[in-house]
Amino acid sequence: IYGQAPTVGYLPTEGWYGTLPQAQLNSSTVQNIDDPQTVLPLYLLGIQSYITIQTLAPIVDPVNELTFGNFLTSYKNDLQGYLSTLIGMYTLIVNGIVKSDMPAGPDIISFVVFSATTAFNSGGLFTDGLETLTDLSAVWAGSPLQGASEVAQTGKCWNGVYGVVYVYPAYGVFAPAPPVKVPCAAPDFLIDLFNVSGLQNDFPNGFFSGSPNLPVLTEWTIPWLQNRLMLGRMARWKAIYIFNNFDQVWSMIQSLHILANFSAGTAPPAPLPRVKLTQDQTMAAGDWSARELCTVLQLTGKIVAGVQNGGVRVSTFNPELSLLALAQVLDNLASGNWGGPPSYSLTGKGPTRPLGLRDRLAAAAF
Repeated sequence: IYGQAPTVGYLPTEGWYGTLPQAQLNSSTVQNIDDPQTVLPLYLLGIQSYITIQTLAPIVDPVNELTFGNFLTSYKNDLQGYLSTLIGMYTLIVNGIVKSDMPAGPDIISFVVFSATTAFNSGGLFTDGLETLTDLSAVWAGSPLQGASEVAQTGKCWNGVYGVVYVYPAYGVFAPAPPVKVPCAAPDFLIDLFNVSGLQNDFPNGFFSGSPNLPVLTEWTIPWLQNRLMLGRMARWKAIYIFNNFDQVWSMIQSLHILANFSAGTAPPAPLPRVKLTQDQTMAAGDWSARELCTVLQLTGKIVAGVQNGGVRVSTFNPELSLLALAQVLDNLASGNWGGPPSYSLTGKGPTRPLGLRDRLAAAAF
């Protein structure tokens, strides 16, 4: 992956932010890599065919005393073995959809400050003449890259890149073939550059005079951008997940789980819990969970500005608040800009009900 990130002074220009994802080497040999994407359809077809034959066997051969219920009981261990293997392949696959790193607060401040100075030459944001890399060395927050061989990742100045890469393409062939440009939208890559075109207009004149205005940056700009990146990366992850029909694979795993744990006269077993991604512990799922959003998003400070729950303004957020309150938070993220959240009515009537939760989520994630 190579970049088209803004060439801004010493900002990194790599086309990926984080350690570049790599396919896992097979534990039995150093010459091959695991390829669950190619093997998985064949494995599923084999299991489906085997179970279908056993379902039809009593109909085709009425003399056969092995009913489907007896088959599930007799071959329970085999089915559980198939289930375990399938879960292992699924877990490997979903962890192969890798998200870019999340920039830390200092990494974002560095990106914002130097984008404002060098990319846009926004003299209006600096009234004291401190507009050069040397002048601003005292307020440099993140660490600049020291050379081309150094990896742009959390702890280094953010380069504006975010997205996902899938390391197990169909038949082992990436489409398009690497290296790919940034931004890129393809079956194996969904990588974007965060839009900074409004940055110079979203901050008031003199905002960066002397040093960055830390209260605004820490209470709004940093969590606003990190929340947008969290949602944007999750949305792109889910897009690749759904595009490859992994949601249907999970549905088949749940069905096999029921069959493998069949016991005559008892209720079906509880569904398997969602697999958690190793990278950030979010759920491997194509749909969204309001409870999970309340867990992974930073919902404090000005992020909840104007948000009401049951007619009462809130200063912090927790999973017990209403879906309407979450929708208002998403509206803040979608409608806010670098300098702050959108204005809300202070008449006591509360904010106008935003669009549907899914619509607000889509707006905040892109």
